[in-house]
Amino acid sequence: MDSDVEFILADGETVRAHRALLAIKSPVFKYDFLFSSRSYFNRFNKRGLFDGNLKKQTIRLDEIQDSKIFIQFLLFLYTHDSGDLTNLLASQLLPLAQTYQVNHLQLVCQEILGVQKKPEEAEKDKFPENVIRQLIEMGMKRG
Repeated sequence: MDSDVEFILADGETVRAHRALLAIKSPVFKYDFLFSSRSYFNRFNKRGLFDGNLKKQTIRLDEIQDSKIFIQFLLFLYTHDSGDLTNLLASQLLPLAQTYQVNHLQLVCQEILGVQKKPEEAEKDKFPENVIRQLIEMGMKRG
């Protein structure tokens, strides 16, 4: 399958990818591809079927200075394999993962970097104490 999107990065490198895969992996890409161009809605015929007239989209990403990092990011999106991420690479991928809301990559990078949640964020992940007590009591009654 031919690529249907190309990214032009700040270092002049052009990187090609597939919109469908990126949209599945990142809600930011999904929104960008679906709603940034009004012509999206014109790509389907009257019966709602794709008419095959999909032009390649070019996106400039001037904020991405190093094409190697962006390629690693795309590689993760395609394979879901973090491989042997070093601290340096994880620190460079984490902002991309956050920007494009790729949660699994964020978690992988944070784990490698030893990033801990702020106490108030960690508190949100906990079950309320009264719920824990109720679950324990329910388990005791069943046992």
